[in-house]
Amino acid sequence: GFFNLDSLNSKLALFKDIELEIQAAGKNAENKMKKKQAEINNWEKGWADRAPLMSTEQEQYMKEAQKMQNEAMQFEQNVQMKMQQEQAELMEKYAIRISKQSKVFAQENGYDAIMAYTFGQSIWYYNPALDVTEDLADVMNADYAISTGVNDSSEEVISAE
Repeated sequence: GFFNLDSLNSKLALFKDIELEIQAAGKNAENKMKKKQAEINNWEKGWADRAPLMSTEQEQYMKEAQKMQNEAMQFEQNVQMKMQQEQAELMEKYAIRISKQSKVFAQENGYDAIMAYTFGQSIWYYNPALDVTEDLADVMNADYAISTGVNDSSEEVISAE
């Protein structure tokens, strides 16, 4: 059997929650960067308020500016790296969940294998009876509903079809 990964993603409450967490991680990174930019702007304003600068002040300004720029670049790299790490961890959890649920589904329904399919892969025809996308989505939504305390997972997911 097989499932259409894109279709499965659109049907799973778990995937919707993962998308929300990824968006939250992105928003958190964006807020951190805005806060850092505000610090830099305040620093620049402090120097601008002293203008015109003497040559010794200009020298100090340049040293601080270089240090500030280096720190800002390092900060941005760290924030981006942390956000990417969080996203990768979420997607890994999702892949593990699909793998476990696919195994259980296959064993309980007599399938020797369950494969994932996404549009553009080299499957040109399949017997529709092998498509387990809907059944797997139902099983995974039921399991996720139990683990999150949601009674009816069908109300939580809006189908993209």
